[in-house]
Amino acid sequence: MAEELLVPAFGVHVDGAGPSSPLPVGLPRNRVIAWKWELIALAVRQMTGEGKNA
Repeated sequence: MAEELLVPAFGVHVDGAGPSSPLPVGLPRNRVIAWKWELIALAVRQMTGEGKNA
């Protein structure tokens, strides 16, 4: 739905998930980050310049 509405999105690895964990359909692996507040803040800043936010 986010893609359809041009809303940028990213995923966060939680509960022991990592780079080889399965992802939801449609979520590219390069849009998933580790659960680190610094990385989440950077991703949020990036999203504010993408899609309908651009």
